[in-house]
Amino acid sequence: MFNTRLLAQPTDIFISEYVEGSSFNKAIELYNGTNAAINLSTGQYVIEVYFNGSTSSTSLAITGSIPSGSVFIVAHPSATLSVAPTMTSTVINFNGNDAVVLKKAGNVLDVIGQVGFNPGTQWGSNDTSTLDRSLRRKILVCQGDITTSNPFFPSLEWDGFPINTFNGLGTHTTQCVAPGSGISVAPSALSFTTLANEPSTPLVFAITGTSLVSAVNINAPAFFEISLLVAGPFSASLSIPTQSFSAGPLNIFARYIPTTMGNNSGTVQINSSPFTATLALTGVCIGITPIAVIQGSNAASSYTGQLLATEGIVTADYQGTNELGGFFIQDPIGDNNPLTSEGIFVFNTSYSVNVGDKVQLSGLVDEFFGKTQIKSLSSLTVQSTGNSALSPVTVLLPFASATEAEKWEGMRVQFTQTLTVTEVFTLGRYGEVSLSINGRLFTPTNFVD
Repeated sequence: MFNTRLLAQPTDIFISEYVEGSSFNKAIELYNGTNAAINLSTGQYVIEVYFNGSTSSTSLAITGSIPSGSVFIVAHPSATLSVAPTMTSTVINFNGNDAVVLKKAGNVLDVIGQVGFNPGTQWGSNDTSTLDRSLRRKILVCQGDITTSNPFFPSLEWDGFPINTFNGLGTHTTQCVAPGSGISVAPSALSFTTLANEPSTPLVFAITGTSLVSAVNINAPAFFEISLLVAGPFSASLSIPTQSFSAGPLNIFARYIPTTMGNNSGTVQINSSPFTATLALTGVCIGITPIAVIQGSNAASSYTGQLLATEGIVTADYQGTNELGGFFIQDPIGDNNPLTSEGIFVFNTSYSVNVGDKVQLSGLVDEFFGKTQIKSLSSLTVQSTGNSALSPVTVLLPFASATEAEKWEGMRVQFTQTLTVTEVFTLGRYGEVSLSINGRLFTPTNFVD
């Protein structure tokens, strides 16, 4: 992870390239990334070389100037390079274990190596080392290293090239922005659940961009899509100009579109060079579980607490204020088992439905006061509308047992008997009445002392 020194706007020159080639092919390139030309003589700029771990140096006063955005090459007089140096001096005759320091009026601006320490033959390893290599400063490095005594690890700030590589000399570029700039995303992860070939309900995440210098490119992983609007259109990628982030965080919508049952996961890649951010996505694609299977033949569902998907036709809608807070669905085909109910209550007011809609939905199976229901919906799609009302099941009283009504739980039923309203205590609160056969039910103490 880069520190603030690497991303801060340049305030002075620093070393942009180091050449430790064969024979006298030695050079140091200095880069001016500031917004103004720099007079090296007036500024008392000096290059110091500390040989073999010494604490004393051989120094070279640099003269001339460096225009804004340009470089200044100091090389050994006998160096054979691909570009003419700006200045030559025999001081530029270092080896891989010698430290090179750039100073201005006695203050350190940058250093290669570690003053007072002899690493043996080199700092670093392989291409990224100070022996028989060319080192080029990474484009995100925008300030020099002002500490001469700290351990030196070239790979942190330098790209390495083979011996006698000179094609980088003469030019240098940086991608420098103000401290605090960058991109961030919240939340860091999203989870989806839906059916195969059914897009999930979109979820939102926010991207914050500060002082961006390039467009924000967003790429979604397989089976996921993104959009600037909750209603779409959705696509696999977006490119958003930097000005879109000037007013604050920008909302992006993501959805899950699986093709087969199972789980999928991936990462949304968010890039605005030189910054990156990621968003983790997980998706669960579930199959249809018939209502009768969810209900089962027991008093409680064996799927309680599980996330399932099912489908059916809306037979009653009680989503309004002071109503039950949901709706009933029923399977028009069923499983031909008279002991399992074909209907179920869906506790939900977020998705609007109408009687006659055929819906597919997913949610948690729950038992509420002894009645099976589906709650916490993660998806709902209307497959068709205006379906014919399902014929009710004829039910006769009295029940053979206290649990007999379980097999009709959540279904449309009808009574062909003459029934009497015998209790209205919960009518106002729940819309319930108690019914009886053979007339009104009396409290026994009306007749017995």
